[in-house]
Amino acid sequence: MIARQGSRVGHIERRTQAPRREPGKQRVRVDDLATTSVDQEGVIVHQFQEPPVPARHLYTVEEAKRLLSLSRSVIYEQLRAGRLGSVKQGRARLIPAKAIQQYVDLLISEAEVTGYGHAA
Repeated sequence: MIARQGSRVGHIERRTQAPRREPGKQRVRVDDLATTSVDQEGVIVHQFQEPPVPARHLYTVEEAKRLLSLSRSVIYEQLRAGRLGSVKQGRARLIPAKAIQQYVDLLISEAEVTGYGHAA
C-alpha cells in the first residue's frame, strides 16, 4: 500500500497502487459500504458510504435526517411546528420510529388531498 502525503500536515490519503486493468473495468464494487475506483494513473481510490440506519425504536436527528432525506434545519422546523414528534433523553433529542411513520403518513395524506402524484 502506497500512502501519499496530502496538503495538510499529518493528513494521509488512502490510495494504493493498482495492478494494470483493462480500460473497460474502471470501477470495482468491494462491498455494500465501500466502492473502489481506479483513476487515470492506475491508483485505487476507496470511497466509503454512510452506513445504513439500523431499525430500532428511537433515532437521533442525524439518523432521522437520513431516513427522511431531509436537511437538519427542516427536521428542526418540523419538530417546532409539531408535525414531527420527539422526546428528550438527558440532553439528546430523539425521534421515535412511530413519529417518523406518522410524519410520512401525514405527508402522504397531504399529497392525496392536493392531488399531487395522481395522473390527470
